[in-house]
Amino acid sequence: FRSRRHLEESEAIMEYKLVEFPETRVVGMCDRIESTTGECSLKIPNLWRAMLGAPMGQELTPEGRINEIEDRASEPFDIYAIYCNYDYSVWEYDAIVGCPAEGAVPEGMVEFTLPAGTYARFDVTPDTMNAAWDIIYGPDFPRGDVADFEAYRTDEDGNFAWPGFGDNM
Repeated sequence: FRSRRHLEESEAIMEYKLVEFPETRVVGMCDRIESTTGECSLKIPNLWRAMLGAPMGQELTPEGRINEIEDRASEPFDIYAIYCNYDYSVWEYDAIVGCPAEGAVPEGMVEFTLPAGTYARFDVTPDTMNAAWDIIYGPDFPRGDVADFEAYRTDEDGNFAWPGFGDNM
């Protein structure tokens, strides 16, 4: 639930711009999420840990399954969290954590292609991410029905680059 005050504060601090995004094939791990039970707060962090070998926002480790993905790309971003295959009748969706890649899909992973198109880009920090999702899933935000996603860059040490991603997209 979002209070009116929370929404007003979120909208006041969250601006977005429309950007053209290229078709991007992402390979990663997937889990089905039931959004009414709160299991997303367990399953999604577990996807990040499995892919990166560490919680989101920490340095990548050799134990992460991301290392099994061949021909990884870093354009337009390094790592994605994709939310797709929504079934609103039971409030379920698929969550995928992965990276752009051209190679084969390793066992136990999936591929998902984000279609090219015009997307709303929010530049967020860990402190403002929930506010952005409040707007995106709010009743007045015009959104498509294929997928929502988060896109991240990492620095040369594998750490997440906050905030935002500059003006390259």
